[in-house]
Amino acid sequence: MPNQETLQGLIRQTIADCQRLGPTGLHDATSNAKKFRKAFAACQTLHQRGELQMRILAMLPPDELDKIINLGLRTGFGDEMLRLGGIKLFADGSLCSQTALLKEPYTSRAGYYGLRVTPKEELRELVGRAARASISAEVHAIGDRAIDDVLDVFEEFAEYRESLAMPQRIEHNSLMGTATRQRMAKVGCMIASQPLHITDDMCVAEEHWGEERCFCAHALRDNINAGIRMAFGSDCPVADPDPLKGIYAAVTRQNLDGWPEDGWHPEQRITVEEAVWGYTMGSAAASGEAHLKGSITPGKLADMVVLSRDIFNYEPSKILETRVNMTIFDGRIIYRREEPDIGFGDC
Repeated sequence: MPNQETLQGLIRQTIADCQRLGPTGLHDATSNAKKFRKAFAACQTLHQRGELQMRILAMLPPDELDKIINLGLRTGFGDEMLRLGGIKLFADGSLCSQTALLKEPYTSRAGYYGLRVTPKEELRELVGRAARASISAEVHAIGDRAIDDVLDVFEEFAEYRESLAMPQRIEHNSLMGTATRQRMAKVGCMIASQPLHITDDMCVAEEHWGEERCFCAHALRDNINAGIRMAFGSDCPVADPDPLKGIYAAVTRQNLDGWPEDGWHPEQRITVEEAVWGYTMGSAAASGEAHLKGSITPGKLADMVVLSRDIFNYEPSKILETRVNMTIFDGRIIYRREEPDIGFGDC
């Protein structure tokens, strides 16, 4: 691990790189206790110096849960710059590694269902202990069996939901059938989804999951229609952190080369307005801060971007040609493109 001075420099550089793409906040999903302590200490130092030009929600490592509870810390502790989230847990693995936990066997591996990373009883114990201490939970779950496991646990501790400063949520939620979707809408947890994973997964999903199940893969339209709230992000460094590429993927369900021509399962495409909401108000709601940020509204924080074109009134394919001309953070311009494209109706 780098020392504090080096780590602070890396964080400043990462923030500067993000500012060129428009984000003014991030959710740090580090689940390793040692990395969490060092990164959070570095962020606190930068915050004290007034050098932390990014709003950070720091998820909590489960190995530190007892210490966090004994200190009396809760989800939401902090301020609008640096804030504690919930514990980050893993229910299963991933699609590409064939470790996402499924209800039915993998099409590519007869009799194989994937991997349960955290036993369900352990997941129940951790989420329950956290909820009783007013600490939320963000649980990685990609396969349909893993998602059902997480919903079982969330339902069991529903009585503590009102004490949580931010919603419980499922990270990724890639494969989910209709019955589970209706159930999730009733449970009231959120989905943290990464639209760029659509373009990654569509190359291998049918091989591993089969064509029929893929009708339920990354079903953003069905999720929205069911009334499930979704926050969009990047899963960086696994995927590109550029929100415009994510918006493009959600709206077209095509890769950056425009394939497939009509989009992968085009019935699951969403509108530009819905995609932008996911990256703005959705993310603010996921951190329990919808009252504070996520929209250009009187009384909220003055964080916003100026784009080179109005993406709401162009062909979706043009989203990839759009650039960030300016990023405004707390009312201050923190990034300005050297040669911005600004014209009437284009900003």
